[in-house]
Amino acid sequence: MLSPAALSAAAAAAVWLLALLGPGLSLPAEHDSEAGFTLCDDCFYRQTPPRGASAELPLHHHCHRLPGGQALATLSRPTCDTAVCSAFHLSHGWTGKEKEQRGETVTEVGDSVKVAVPALLRGGAGDLPDAASPTDSPLQQWDSTVAAIIQSSIMPKCAALGGGVYILTGAGRLGAAEDGDEECQTKLLWSAVCCAPPEGKDGFSVGVIKDTQAERQVSMKELEEMLGVAELFSEGCGGEDRETAAATVGLHSDGLHGNAAKTEADETDENSETGDPHAKEGKKESFKVSLPEERFGADAKSENADVSHLSEETTAELVTSVSSSEQQFSETVTEEESNSTSTLVFLLSTTLSILKAPLCPVFSIITEFPEQVTHVFQEDLEVLSALPGDTFTLFHLLMSDLLSWTGSAADMLLGIGETCFSSVCYCASSMVEALLSSCQTGFMGIGTLAGDTVGIFGGVLDNGWWVTKFFGGRLWEQTENYMGAVVSEMGGQAQAVGRGLGRLACRADVSVSFIEMATLYVSPHPDDFRSLLALIAAEFCPSPRPRIISEDPPASLNVRSRPALVLAAAAGDGDSVLSGASAVAWYLAFQGKRAGMDSKQQSQVWQWLSFADNELTPVSCAVVFPLMGVMGVDKKLQQSSRAELMRVLKVLDQTLAPRTYLVGESLTLADMAVAAAVLLPFKYALEPSDRKAVTNVTRWFTTCINQPQFLKALGEIALCEKVGPVTPTPKGANVTASVDSNNSTENGPPKTEAQLKKEAKKREKLEKFQQKKEMEAKKKTQPPAEKKAKPEKKELGVITYNIPTPPGEKKDVIGALPDSYSPQYVEAAWYPWWEKQGFFKPEHGRKSISEPNPHGIFMMCIPPPNVTGSLHLGHALTNAIQDCLTRWHRMRGETTLWNPGCDHAGIATQVVVEKKLKRERGLTRHDLGRENFIQEVWKWKNEKGDRIYHQLKKLGSSLDWDRACFTMDQKLSYAVQEAFIQMHDEGVIYRSKRLVNWSCTLNSAISDIEVDKKELTCRTLLPVPGYKEKVEFGVLVSFAYKVEGSDEEVIVATTRIETMLGDTAVAVHPADPRYQHLKGKTVLHPFCERKMPIVFDDFVDMNFGTGAVKITPAHDHNDYEVGERHNLAFINILDENGLLINVPPPFLGMKRFEARTAVLQALKDRGQFKEIKDNPMVVPVCSRSKDIVEPLLKPQWYVNCTDMGKQAADAVREGRLKIIPDHHLKTWFNWMDNIR
Repeated sequence: MLSPAALSAAAAAAVWLLALLGPGLSLPAEHDSEAGFTLCDDCFYRQTPPRGASAELPLHHHCHRLPGGQALATLSRPTCDTAVCSAFHLSHGWTGKEKEQRGETVTEVGDSVKVAVPALLRGGAGDLPDAASPTDSPLQQWDSTVAAIIQSSIMPKCAALGGGVYILTGAGRLGAAEDGDEECQTKLLWSAVCCAPPEGKDGFSVGVIKDTQAERQVSMKELEEMLGVAELFSEGCGGEDRETAAATVGLHSDGLHGNAAKTEADETDENSETGDPHAKEGKKESFKVSLPEERFGADAKSENADVSHLSEETTAELVTSVSSSEQQFSETVTEEESNSTSTLVFLLSTTLSILKAPLCPVFSIITEFPEQVTHVFQEDLEVLSALPGDTFTLFHLLMSDLLSWTGSAADMLLGIGETCFSSVCYCASSMVEALLSSCQTGFMGIGTLAGDTVGIFGGVLDNGWWVTKFFGGRLWEQTENYMGAVVSEMGGQAQAVGRGLGRLACRADVSVSFIEMATLYVSPHPDDFRSLLALIAAEFCPSPRPRIISEDPPASLNVRSRPALVLAAAAGDGDSVLSGASAVAWYLAFQGKRAGMDSKQQSQVWQWLSFADNELTPVSCAVVFPLMGVMGVDKKLQQSSRAELMRVLKVLDQTLAPRTYLVGESLTLADMAVAAAVLLPFKYALEPSDRKAVTNVTRWFTTCINQPQFLKALGEIALCEKVGPVTPTPKGANVTASVDSNNSTENGPPKTEAQLKKEAKKREKLEKFQQKKEMEAKKKTQPPAEKKAKPEKKELGVITYNIPTPPGEKKDVIGALPDSYSPQYVEAAWYPWWEKQGFFKPEHGRKSISEPNPHGIFMMCIPPPNVTGSLHLGHALTNAIQDCLTRWHRMRGETTLWNPGCDHAGIATQVVVEKKLKRERGLTRHDLGRENFIQEVWKWKNEKGDRIYHQLKKLGSSLDWDRACFTMDQKLSYAVQEAFIQMHDEGVIYRSKRLVNWSCTLNSAISDIEVDKKELTCRTLLPVPGYKEKVEFGVLVSFAYKVEGSDEEVIVATTRIETMLGDTAVAVHPADPRYQHLKGKTVLHPFCERKMPIVFDDFVDMNFGTGAVKITPAHDHNDYEVGERHNLAFINILDENGLLINVPPPFLGMKRFEARTAVLQALKDRGQFKEIKDNPMVVPVCSRSKDIVEPLLKPQWYVNCTDMGKQAADAVREGRLKIIPDHHLKTWFNWMDNIR
């Protein structure tokens, strides 16, 4: 037995330690704002808090994360110091193992708001919650009572249904206070419980309250009225069916009696301490009145025998359990010393568990770390063990080459030494980098598992490694360009050890001898950009550079264009000649290591060469050559060429935005070729205003032309300041001849007779143009002739009707008419008079509309225009025809009505209003909520809808405006509902789950007419909403499925590779002989354990591709029908937002087009990727959001048109309806006979 002094000291120490660790034990409010409250959405049924709770008095929302991961949401008033309501969710299979350790039951969050941790989240695993203490508040006592009810009665019932439980517990009203300033008083203690089973099963909900009368059960409707809310559980939870009634009786018989007894005992103890015997009697009487049998009569009658038997057994067990709890509680109250000891043990155990919890992962990782390091070193030692043999072989081959190459010993010795050193550095650097990367991964893993305790240590290691890697990388990048090129080239040779080394040395020897004797023939014209490109590339060649000659090549070389490079071969093999700017520049740049560091960069350089030749050069010549006098001036052609040049330069400007050079981090042949192509426009055509529009291109071009090699080849380049004619050079015709000859010889065989005739016509036109220019010059030198004065035309202006006429009064037609016709004069003042006289009403000229009219009745409803916009020319045409019909029937004496109105255009209006909210207030419809967003739509309709009516009146349409309708009006909505219900009862309208056109941006299904078909001929990048980078379309990806039980594989192809995650079969044609032996076989999915059958179906085209087709029934219209025929599984892999579901990691949760890249890479890693090639295709695009439309399985409403289509077809066949012209009959019958 501990002394009181020891107990006090131990308690003080424990309290001090808990205060020190308080931040770890408290219940932090992760987000006090509405924006962050979404972290606790799962605490509420359907992720929706009680609706209407903050309509009159705002409530503050708090989200708490308990150390075990459980979430708790609370609502509180700004003026109260305690939470008004708490909410949490217990999922199916919850056994209490997730609950928190026993500790504090009350904490403070936010603005000193006290929050009680629910008893169900504090109890031990599998036990009933703690009994309420006499010192607990009424809310805590009520929480213990409700916890016992839920765990003993509701949880077993809900677990049998396989559902989760949503619990709301609170004190007082959630809506506006009834007593003015008494909003913080807790007159009413209440709890609402919702059992939410999986789809297809009925749940139930239970409400329990404790007010001034007693504990009792109420319906959800009563509880919502008491609390002042519209809905506690979104759209209701469960229904009043037989199972709900059974659950209700089970609750009263099992839970509420036992807990009411416990509450009575607690209150009796309190009253005994105060010495008020009357209070005891009052409490007992109150308890007896609170559980009358009549209250359960209606529910008990609907209860079946099984549930009643279960409830009686549960009641007996619970009464026994509660009685023992009362006895134990009484003993605890009487033994104060034992209570103090248990409190101290509780505090010390809690402290030790808190100190031990974060250290356990650390100890586990420290013990596992040596094993991880050993594993890393084992992998690296395998690489190191192979290094000596490769190095020895490399040295052996190098030394043998040194002995054999006696003719060029000095040059070859230097080259081989550089090659050897770079190869060793490359292998060693790769090995060290892999080792350091593995060590970094190990240390970062330790830091991650250690959590916040060792987070700083892991961060220091991570940052230290990053700094080391950064400075090491920078140091490596500063090495000489030549050494980098050698390392890149020899890295590939080292893989085959000595296999390619001899060929490389031989090629280097031959190339050196070629360069030594090379001769470069170029054009002498200073603006021949093709020759300038070759000169720039020659400046980058290693010494000695080719000899430059500006004369024509000898006739013996048979070279018809410049630039041309003559390479003298050894031993009389004959000279090698390269002609054409691209070929010569590539050869020279390759010798100077400017054609790309590796095969990828070389491919990119070739692409930019093609871009310069095919895109930039034609438009540059079309813009500059007229200024240089090479070709005639055509203003229209020159303007279009200039616009095209700016378009191409803007594309180039976007590419250069994040880059210094086009390929890699140094200047390459790509920069030389593109710079040469835009050289003349920058010199003669692009003014400063034009260069501002392409700042990135200007910056890049200036960088290039200021390189020493460019300056040596081009000299100083002066950029254009103002566009004007260029002074012709003495040899100005050479550029034309050079370009023409290049086009004729470089790109193909000599020109045909037709091409020569075409060129002759061009020259003839050019001569005529020159003669015209000479005539204009002569006219300028002659004195101008006097022009005869022309008589001035009389400006008539716009004639308007200016006679004052009050609205509704008849127009004055006595005055003289204007000299010319004026619509403004003729149409003025008539329409208000027509409306006032009631000419457009069916009642006009009749005593009553119900009076029979012997002439008949004509009634027509206007096709309602969309409220989203204004009327266009099509509306003017159709409304004019309808107005003519209406006036004609009215003139015949018929009772005539033309009814006006406009359509709400649901999706279009939603898009317009959403854009307006985003632009003006930065909000979305989700931020406002459904009700507020509908109010914004109505507000927008009232502002914009009258514009359409005003336009119809301007057209003079004879509409009865007193009968104007809007499709969202109450009477029209009721009519729609009535018609919908009738057609549904008749089977015309039905609901079915089929593939629909789904827009992930709009989160809505759209009709076929709202889908644009975008045709692609090859690989194309398209912008998609929600993605920063453009997405690739127009390609066909081929990959293989492995046949189960064999090494055979089936190759399939698709344009949407991400949908292979939802494949459930592979289809082939029944007559295809290649796959007859696979009948009854299955293939294996590479990313999951799914076995997919090989089905035989006639829809497969066995002449297309491999003749095998992947089947994705849930995401393709053709595959859907195949899945129906063969009873395949329908696996939906996309949710409404375009995120992947029902797929294995790591693809789960990815965006659909990000998963496209990930799936392709995963197939490559597994070796099942085959090829990718261009493929013409049609991409469905949403006409409103421009999103890519996805086929998605969704339940939708459909109209059964089979009978209607038959009637329409029979009407034409029987002659009752005639289609004009007759050739449309085939289309008519095709639609009507095949409609669904």
